[in-house]
Amino acid sequence: QKGCACVIGVEVGARAKVSAAMGGNLSFTPNADSIAEPGKKSVVCEGLDGVDADKLFMAFNKYVRDGKTATGKEANFEVKDKDGGLLATHQYDIPALFGGGSWKMGYFYKFDMPAKRLEVSTYLTEAQLTADSPSSKGTILIHSDPVRIEFWSDVNEVRSAGVVLKGMMEHMMRKLSMSAEVKAEQPAVDDPTKRSVLSEPITDGDAGIDGYFDRVKTVLVDEHGATELPDGTIIEDRSGIQELFADSRSFAKHVFLPEEHCSRIFEYGDDESLSVVRGITTIKLHTDPFRIEMWNTTQPGRMAAEIEIKLVKPFVEKVLKFMQDEM
Repeated sequence: QKGCACVIGVEVGARAKVSAAMGGNLSFTPNADSIAEPGKKSVVCEGLDGVDADKLFMAFNKYVRDGKTATGKEANFEVKDKDGGLLATHQYDIPALFGGGSWKMGYFYKFDMPAKRLEVSTYLTEAQLTADSPSSKGTILIHSDPVRIEFWSDVNEVRSAGVVLKGMMEHMMRKLSMSAEVKAEQPAVDDPTKRSVLSEPITDGDAGIDGYFDRVKTVLVDEHGATELPDGTIIEDRSGIQELFADSRSFAKHVFLPEEHCSRIFEYGDDESLSVVRGITTIKLHTDPFRIEMWNTTQPGRMAAEIEIKLVKPFVEKVLKFMQDEM
């Protein structure tokens, strides 16, 4: 991320404008003491002197309502009124290399004007949208005197087994010459009340548990450009996959547990330092018949780290520019 360089000013008149220029003092601090909830941590943005808090909050509302949150990479994008807020849905085409099909996710924006509070619930899969079970909820608060923005994300523990994971499994199986059908949102093998991505019985390729993870390591290192560490774990830069859907990077660590017939992929979002785990994908091998099972679980908690800055900083900057250009 480039360092923010904004100078904020207000032009008095019928239409207040925010002017932005390089070299200013807009700053975002991670894990700062919360202004609204003492004892907790938030990202705090300062350097908004001269900005009207009410007009800034209205700009967030109009920015979302006008469809400005689209990434430009969607096959379909829609914003509609729902339950007193705005629901933005993003549908992406999945490349044939990763199994084809489409991936639908969404954000629900809830605006509280008197409190100048915006809550953004994130739904990473269509199943989460249908069940109204968001993976996380981000909160943006605009404070007055002085004007500051506070942000944090409450992450829920959510298990997912949608088409993106299905595509990842199909991609690896093709690399291993396995052609069994793979289905998303299937009853989990050990607990049918939960959902997993699950293959049909595998009979071709190098079908079997023995040496499976060694073959996966070879694909990750030789074809994905991942790095194997002395302890056998694999560090992978997944940015090429992530950038198909959004302008962000993604890093993961693969840990292999062959004695348990499973591996776990610890996912760190765009945190290249691999310091805060955001989700864990589990891959489980089953015998009699040989099948592969896969699911992801987000790691719960209140988050206000550098990654959250990378979420909220572009949003704030774009809304400020939107105020300047269109309000």
